[in-house]
Amino acid sequence: SEFISPTPVEQRMFQLVMQDEARHVSYGLQHLKYLMDNCPEIRPQLNSFLDEAERHLTGLFNPDQLESMIVLGGKGTSPDCIRRGIEVVGAFQGKQIEEYFHRAERAGLPERRDRSPLKELRERMIAGVAA
Repeated sequence: SEFISPTPVEQRMFQLVMQDEARHVSYGLQHLKYLMDNCPEIRPQLNSFLDEAERHLTGLFNPDQLESMIVLGGKGTSPDCIRRGIEVVGAFQGKQIEEYFHRAERAGLPERRDRSPLKELRERMIAGVAA
């Protein structure tokens, strides 16, 4: 990501990639909002699908996979770097989850925030950063 890129060129490249991805996400959200506004009968099925998908997403945040992100985020392996990496990664992932909930609300699925397994993960991320 742009936050851990070692050079200005890589930072700019990631910024441009994120802009492009934002357009894709916006397009998808517009379609999801249309469905929620015009086909409310699919809400239970969609929530069931999202429940399952989010359970799989929580596996992306396990300690084994976080180690390299923490080293990169902290820019090293010294104890101070590791502490900084934990803060950076925790804040980043907490922000990702919060943005997901915000997008779900905008698309007409505000219940995702309360029923999602990502809610507990986000709270743990915030607690880890605050510790």
